[in-house]
Amino acid sequence: MSEEHSLGPPPIRSLGNLAVIVNPAAGGVQRDLGLVERLRRSLDGRGELHAPESIVALVTLLQGLRHDGVETIAVCGGDGTNLQLFTAISNAWRGAAWPRIALLPGGSVNTGARNLGIVGPADLRLRELIDATSFALERRPLIEVNGRTGMLFGALMVARIMEAYYRGLTGPAGCVWLATRLVASSAARGPFSRAMFADTPVAITVDENPLGTLPLSAIMANVVAAPAVGLRATPLGGAGGAFHLVATQGPPTALLKQLGRLWTGLPVTGLALDRNASRLTLTAAEPLPYTLDGEMFASRRIRVETTAPVTFVFPELITRPRGTPHESRAGTPPPSPARTARRP
Repeated sequence: MSEEHSLGPPPIRSLGNLAVIVNPAAGGVQRDLGLVERLRRSLDGRGELHAPESIVALVTLLQGLRHDGVETIAVCGGDGTNLQLFTAISNAWRGAAWPRIALLPGGSVNTGARNLGIVGPADLRLRELIDATSFALERRPLIEVNGRTGMLFGALMVARIMEAYYRGLTGPAGCVWLATRLVASSAARGPFSRAMFADTPVAITVDENPLGTLPLSAIMANVVAAPAVGLRATPLGGAGGAFHLVATQGPPTALLKQLGRLWTGLPVTGLALDRNASRLTLTAAEPLPYTLDGEMFASRRIRVETTAPVTFVFPELITRPRGTPHESRAGTPPPSPARTARRP
């Protein structure tokens, strides 16, 4: 077993009863019309491939798979697909252990898969999974937010930036343009950054402990380290079965000076909240904009909770990224989730 997996569950030798679920509406699948057929060839008859056309069809499919005793589900899509699948599995398997999950990046945005070290063409990743003779496992929680299950939660500034992204140029070029605009506006204290980082009074409770009403500009609660490529803003996401909670106040001027620390996952100073937690409640007078795995929502009351750990499966040949919750940068066990909030 590789060093990267030395602190996780022992490897297994078989995927067991395997189902591959492809989201035909996922961005990567839409852009690559031959992907579904290549996935079918990669599967080589050693499992069943399904492409449900709707949420109703997905729910019906999962009910059948549970009845048939599926042991591993490989899902091809992006973050939005993962959100749909995790939510549907949570309902179909409620009260029972989930099947193992394998992520195959096939969406416009594949942040969840990238955080688990899974990049590249989905059909090649499936081929590696099928051809492997030993499989590494990683158990990590997900988060349930107002009845939906995902990996990455962000409110206020995080959601506003996502909305701005969807309104403008999307894809890598859109990300670069939006980041450039945000940094330039922040440096000049322009209207765009002021709108993105506007404080909103939020009554906040963490692990059932009321913290009062705080003026907050951004909130994140993630079970993975990087909410965007290269931005390790929540490096302890998933550690100890908890999410990493980060909240900011005021303009981004101080944070801009610490971009290098955000990039590498080093501790950042001046945060309103920076701790691991298992339960979070946010309440506001007006609906708070928030995003879960890239999908947009709004609510006056938001409840975030960790789920029971889910088992993700990888072929042993995959080299996992260092610094995951199961391996600290020094190669020692992860720190306790009980981190205290740091206030400016």
